Amino acid sequence: MKLLYAIFLWLNLGWSLNSLQASDDLATLFKKASVALAIDLDEAESLIEKALSLEPNNPEVNFLCGRIMGRQAEDAIFTAMSYANKSLSCLKKAVEFQPNKIAYRIGLLKFYLGAPSIAGGDIELASEQVAAIYQLNSVQGALAEIKLLREQDKKDELKSKLIKWSAKYPKVNEFTFRLGLIYQEESNFREAFKVFEQAASSQEQQIYYLNSLYQLGRNAVFSHYNVQEGINSLLIFIAESDGYKGVPSNEWAALRLAQLYRLIENDEMTRKYAKLAEKSDERELHRVLKKIYNVR
Repeated sequence: MKLLYAIFLWLNLGWSLNSLQASDDLATLFKKASVALAIDLDEAESLIEKALSLEPNNPEVNFLCGRIMGRQAEDAIFTAMSYANKSLSCLKKAVEFQPNKIAYRIGLLKFYLGAPSIAGGDIELASEQVAAIYQLNSVQGALAEIKLLREQDKKDELKSKLIKWSAKYPKVNEFTFRLGLIYQEESNFREAFKVFEQAASSQEQQIYYLNSLYQLGRNAVFSHYNVQEGINSLLIFIAESDGYKGVPSNEWAALRLAQLYRLIENDEMTRKYAKLAEKSDERELHRVLKKIYNVR
């Protein structure tokens, strides 16, 4: 069984080896298990079980256990349920032992939202985590509620709250970025462009700053408005995003630039960026790229 929540849960939620209140042996096991998580899951599982035997009530160890067992559940077939149960147990213990740690509650929230109900997924329990996060930090609570509303497909409520949050927390550009995506999905391109501009004016959350730059260019492709602004945004995106995870590739940005230069009939720049886009091996990108060549 593949568990959907594992796609999201294993993002870097942050941990600090220095905060482990334990012996050198525990710290060594914890560090090795963290490294093994990306290399050898079976080794990571063995190491974290040893760490748990030393400090069963340590919240960081339990949280890492939740991550490792969740990854095992994602990859397993016959033992997926067993690993999912272990993951949930460890995540709940991490929250129990350190209830004020927002990262632990977010991890548990993502489990409840992403796992099938048979494996412990539960919208009501997810809602409880959102409420608890609100008590700790209003901004983090709102960010957590985004995840809940998106999972429930409550688009109208999400849009209404994003408008409110964007005004209340203008520097938290995840709010404005996601609002821009909604406007763009509605083909309200002019409003989307304004919102993406606001999101790109803050670098407080780098991933949403970069994604907003890309969306400004993509928006101009769709709408045929603000073409030069879209070009400028994509050039900045390419200069600042290389190797950054969680954003479109530079080849996709090059494709958007080729499309925009085509709109203003700059054949030289169209060819230049189309050539750069060709380096991608993504089928969808080449499908769109082919349309540019067919127009020329």
